[in-house]
Amino acid sequence: MQTVIARHYPQAKGALDLLDAVIRAQAATIAHWMALGFIHGVMNTDNMAVSGETIDYGPCAFMDEYHPDKVFSSIDSRGRYAWSEQPQIAVWNLAQLASCLVPLMGEDLEAAVEDATRVVHTFPAIYQDEWLKRFAAKLGISRPRPEDRSLIEVLLTQMAAQNADFTRVFAGLADGTAAAEFADPQALPNGRSFGSIGSPPKPIRKRSCAVPIPPHPAQPPDRGRDLRGARRELRAFPQVGPCLAHPT
Repeated sequence: MQTVIARHYPQAKGALDLLDAVIRAQAATIAHWMALGFIHGVMNTDNMAVSGETIDYGPCAFMDEYHPDKVFSSIDSRGRYAWSEQPQIAVWNLAQLASCLVPLMGEDLEAAVEDATRVVHTFPAIYQDEWLKRFAAKLGISRPRPEDRSLIEVLLTQMAAQNADFTRVFAGLADGTAAAEFADPQALPNGRSFGSIGSPPKPIRKRSCAVPIPPHPAQPPDRGRDLRGARRELRAFPQVGPCLAHPT
């Protein structure tokens, strides 16, 4: 922990501050992925970095034809790591990190779990602010307002319904060619309020900016015993080394 703090988050004063900093870094990273149409593909906990950097992306890709449920991994048949699921997976991963940091937050285990839970629950607001800022910039909105969120969602809904290219639509908004990316060019919303399209289409099944928070896993009462058992196992490694070097 001290190495991570010294290298990445020198402002952190301890485990709880470190957790807060990692949550903020991950929220910004995931929002950046979403704005680029990037699908990581394999967001296991060991494929996420506490630094907030993007690592260990395997079956990854940038979307062409947009749909929030799109996946690129051939084994992800249920869409666990789909584009729209990435924020949910991130917050679950952060809850697991919080569980690991709880023993380092002081002797009062109950208070530590409560503090860690509170910090993990800050992820949605931080992520949604980052999401709005990045998607608003793609629409040329330099100072986004809360109501601009629905504007972006309507556009994404139309893009999914019209099989529009994710990257080219946003690029085309700058040069007037975005409508050509829609199966029906008239489907491209117009204006800051998108009022010209009448009633919005039926919402897509998954909202790309919504992040439900899973319950924080309570620290098991036998955690200390588990840690002591792990230390005993680690002490056996010096005896294993010679056997591996000279197998019989």
